[in-house]
Amino acid sequence: MGTRQTEQTTYMRKRLKETLETSSTLLSHKINQDHQEKEIIIRNENSTGILSLPIEILFEIFSYLGSQDLYAIRDVSKYFSRLIDEPSVWKTYEVKENGPDTQEVIEQLKKMPLLERISINRRPDCDEILHQLSLTNRKLERLNIVDCTGSTGKLYLRAIHLTRILERCRRLHTIHILGSRFRGQKFYRLLGDMKTRLRTLSSQATSSQFRTFAKHAYHLDEHNREVMCAMCTGQKTWAPLRYFMLERTYTSDQRRPFVPMRRTVLWPTVAELKATPRNSR
Repeated sequence: MGTRQTEQTTYMRKRLKETLETSSTLLSHKINQDHQEKEIIIRNENSTGILSLPIEILFEIFSYLGSQDLYAIRDVSKYFSRLIDEPSVWKTYEVKENGPDTQEVIEQLKKMPLLERISINRRPDCDEILHQLSLTNRKLERLNIVDCTGSTGKLYLRAIHLTRILERCRRLHTIHILGSRFRGQKFYRLLGDMKTRLRTLSSQATSSQFRTFAKHAYHLDEHNREVMCAMCTGQKTWAPLRYFMLERTYTSDQRRPFVPMRRTVLWPTVAELKATPRNSR
């Protein structure tokens, strides 16, 4: 009885082993088959989908996307991750209140030497971001700062970082600094020295800062500059400063092609300054 039971046990073990080996072989074959089918599907999709486009066209498509969209695309695959990490993709960068921390923003800026436009919104670490911009992003053309403070607990931005951006970013032509303030006059002197390269400026300025800008903006009419400087009194008064340049085309001879004409507009205007009571300035 014991011998027969032993033989049955041995037989069952043998059959179980054979069954497991057969199942393992079938499963392995099934996995390989599924993998091959997926590769065929991917190849078919790639041959007719977005991955079949030249890299140059993909970069052109990416240039129309914002930072959040680019981050989302980067997570799609390793291929897209490599493409998105190319410096030529990052021409525009948005830094928002609930976005990456300071160090991550700084590391990202180091990888964006071709950056042209940046928007910084409601950040308490704007000084650190501006400092990095002045070091690694000298092709910057547009700077937009909204409701930012220099660092935690400090209301005013450090003017030194803004002046260094003006000194080093020689392509910069559009500046919006709204809801944020900074002291000093050097920034406004450098703005005036930009002459016609400065296309648009929106900021808050004291009367002394406004006078500094008007005094050094030699491309403006001399008489108007003198009147504006004389009318700006009360050095502690903050007021909006708006400057923009209009570009139009005209010709006095219909047979000749249109030629560009530039006209600068500075706000507040001389007439508005004259109409403003001295006590309110």
